[in-house]
Amino acid sequence: MMVKDFPGTEGRVYLNACSVGLPPREAEDTYVRFARTMQRFEDATFGGLYEELLGFCDTLARALGVPSGSVWVDQNASSLLGRLVSALQPGKRRKVITSDVEFPSAEVIFRAFEARGAELVVVPSSDDGATVDAARVAEAVDDETLFVFLSHSATVSGALLDVAPVREACTRHGAWLGLDAYQSVGSRPVDLGALGADFALGGGHKWLLGAWDLGWMYVRPSLIPDLVPVASGWIAGADPYTFDRQTELASDARRFASGAPSPLPPMLTRVGLDRLLAFGLTNVQAHLEHLADAIAEGAARRGLSLLAPRERRGSHQALIFPEVAQACDGLGARRVIVSHRRAGSRRALRVAPHLYNDLRDVELFFEALDETLREIRR
Repeated sequence: MMVKDFPGTEGRVYLNACSVGLPPREAEDTYVRFARTMQRFEDATFGGLYEELLGFCDTLARALGVPSGSVWVDQNASSLLGRLVSALQPGKRRKVITSDVEFPSAEVIFRAFEARGAELVVVPSSDDGATVDAARVAEAVDDETLFVFLSHSATVSGALLDVAPVREACTRHGAWLGLDAYQSVGSRPVDLGALGADFALGGGHKWLLGAWDLGWMYVRPSLIPDLVPVASGWIAGADPYTFDRQTELASDARRFASGAPSPLPPMLTRVGLDRLLAFGLTNVQAHLEHLADAIAEGAARRGLSLLAPRERRGSHQALIFPEVAQACDGLGARRVIVSHRRAGSRRALRVAPHLYNDLRDVELFFEALDETLREIRR
């Protein structure tokens, strides 16, 4: 479905949206439009480009079920998370809780935060790195906890977090909850308000079918006035385009900006987001669940295990078998594009379809996998 609208599918089977989602064809037009705009640049030009950036932030906020002004963008999610953490003030509340299932950026940033008096608590999974153990995390939250940060969908297994017990523990003890939604937003409806997230982060180049160099962050509006990021820049000021001294910060999520923003990444990601919204995020989820069923059935017929349990299954599936790394290379040689990552003591082959895939792609994947494994094992 929609294959003709995604040039990156031509001549291959692409099942790697958990690494990079393929942009729609019309993204090329956005590149050209931006280049022509910059060729004729004058100061007034930036106003229109900046409005496109703000328009993307507002459209994404609506898709996430949160208010206008609560989402900001930057070059990547790590920069935004670092800026957020710089605004936190460890005192009696000094614990930052995360898990051993997270993408590496979080722990790197939180360990640096220990120099300012924070205490990092990394809660281990109970299934060798496959899923966040929500019950264990909830038990770790106490009155000294400042911030809990977890993946909404695990980067390797794709497993979805059971948010409710963690949210309840955070509410009971007065801690803040942050979600890494990189692997979920764009693959399904995600209502951050309903989930009770205080913060959330993600990016453009996976399930949003957008730009590599775009990260986004949501901050609950009621928290913004008390958060003063240490690392910041002139765009974070209350009225930056006067180009006067900025003695106050913006009253919305823009206070987490830095220097001059790049409008091209949100313009490109808006193309992918608009495509997803036109199709309907509920329909996207149903389509991906249909393909996930086919992947699970194909794996079961071959005696291959899936890393995530069925009840927590997200939008990409991770297959476990001894020759994962070799198989990934062999599949690539056959023009079937997937990826592999380590989870605990195991390596898993990540299979991540999106809008541009159908059941025939799943069939071709397993045909190529069978051929690859026969070659490896003979």
